[in-house]
Formats: sequence, C-alpha cells, structure tokens
Amino acid sequence: TTDISDSDVNKAYAIQASRKGAAVLYFARPGNSDMGQIGVRDYKSTLISAANQFHNDFIDASENISSDSGCFVNVRKDGNKAGAMIINVNASNNPTVRVELPNGTYTDILSNREFTVSNNQVQASFTSDALMLENFKGGQPSSSVTITPKDYVFKDKTTVTFTCSEAATYQIGSASPVSFQGTKNVEIGAGLSEGEIIVKATCNGKTQQVTLTKTALAEKSFIIYNVPTDDNLLLWGWDKASDSTWIDLTRYKGVLAVDLAKKQYIVVKFPKGVTSQNADWGNKIAQTDDLHNDGVIRLDYSSIAFK
Repeated sequence: TTDISDSDVNKAYAIQASRKGAAVLYFARPGNSDMGQIGVRDYKSTLISAANQFHNDFIDASENISSDSGCFVNVRKDGNKAGAMIINVNASNNPTVRVELPNGTYTDILSNREFTVSNNQVQASFTSDALMLENFKGGQPSSSVTITPKDYVFKDKTTVTFTCSEAATYQIGSASPVSFQGTKNVEIGAGLSEGEIIVKATCNGKTQQVTLTKTALAEKSFIIYNVPTDDNLLLWGWDKASDSTWIDLTRYKGVLAVDLAKKQYIVVKFPKGVTSQNADWGNKIAQTDDLHNDGVIRLDYSSIAFK
C-alpha cells in the first residue's frame, strides 16, 4: 500500500466499519526504516474513532448502500434510530447527496455539526473525508435550521446555503434579517471588507450561527481555520527525511495559512514566541499524525486530533 495515501486507507476502513455485521480492525501502517516501526498513527484519529462509534451504534441495524454525487452512502435504520455514513470518494466540496432518511436534523458525530435531510437529500459540507449522521431522539427528527457555507475562508465571495422546512430568517453580518423557507442559496462577500463575517439563521425560535473569514489567505493551499488566538502552530514538512524543515503559517484573525510545498506535514503546537527559527521538538506542546499533501489541505481546528 506504499502508493496509497493515508486518507484513502482511512476512508476504506470507515466504509467497512459502516457495514452491517462487519468485524474490522485498523492496523498501524509501518514506517520506512526500522522493522516494527509505526509510520502512521491514524488509528487514533477523530475519523477512525467516529467510524468505530458509528459501527457500534448500528450493530444490528439494517443497511442500504448506494453511491451518489461522488460519495459512498450507507444508510442504517433500527426502529426510531437512523443514520448514514457518507464518504467523500471524489466529490466536490459541497455536494447534494441522496440519503434514504426521514426528513429532519441529524448530528455529524465527526464534527458535531447539524445537517438537515429534506426529501431524501442532504447538503454534504465536508470538513474532512466523511459525514457520520445520527439521530437518536426518537420519532421524527425535530425541524431546525442549518447553515452550510461553501467555504469558511474565502477571498472575494462565496455561497452560503440556508435550510429550514418552516418559515425562517437569515442574516449576514449587520444587515437586516431576510425571510426564507426551504433551501436558500445566498452569495456573500461582494462589498464586504476583509475580516470575520457572522452569519445567522433562525427557525422555530432556534438560532444557528457560523463565522466566515474573508481574506486573501484563502488563495493558500494549506489552511487551518477557527484557530484560538493564544495557540501557536507550526508545520513540520518534508518530501524525504533529509529535507524536513519547520514552516511558519501566516495568521489572519482565526485563520492560519501557507502554500503547500512538501509531500507530508505534521501540525505542531508550541508555546508563544516559538517560530521556525527556534522551534525544537523538545519544547512542543502537542502534535498531529502525518498529513498527506493531496493538493489542498483544509482543517477546522476543532477537528484536529492533537496528541
């Protein structure tokens, strides 16, 4: 599996873990030198953990496997308990995917975001390689509003999708609320200054809110968004062991970004004041597992598995 990326291995595992009656184990991929060396520790990642949780939650449930819009879909149902594993095989960033689930709101146990299923469709806004939707409230899921940005970080303009089966309103920044019902796609960004943009939507007295960032850093190919102000992150990048190096990220508000120039990366958390010029593994606070450069890397800080 040398030429197979860690991302593809993880997606293959999640697909098998979603299956009814499956008994799957995740073996650590070996390193490139010493026998017995662990090269990849993704078995501890949030995606694999969520896949195992999904597997355990639906052990005896029925399954319905399909593919749509470049995604693998496995819908699991057991009485009032329902959910779906959606794996991004080769989809766009924000595909509309067909899922045979009751209308309503479902929680993605991987990112803790809410998604609305309407007429057997869901707008699958991926921040990683998968969505693992569950609803265990019993009966039909309650109606609520969802906000699905095409991009959380953008340069000039982007599109935000608002969904609510009942009368609702959306609000962009300080503008007045606008009424809608069903699904509404809104283009935002034109005429707005660089910075954070608060997007809100209200339905049935419940308000959802997301923060988007307009910045030229959106042109960069490695972006970490929603990074706390007090956190200091650097990248350790390499093509091969002999050319590994520390890399600084450019910060704009809650966004850290840099151009991709290496094949592999590790995100490392350091105390304040540490830069690529004085970084040392001995004073790190935490780190991720290896990240493979597939041409673009987008990470939400809340979903990063530090160890």
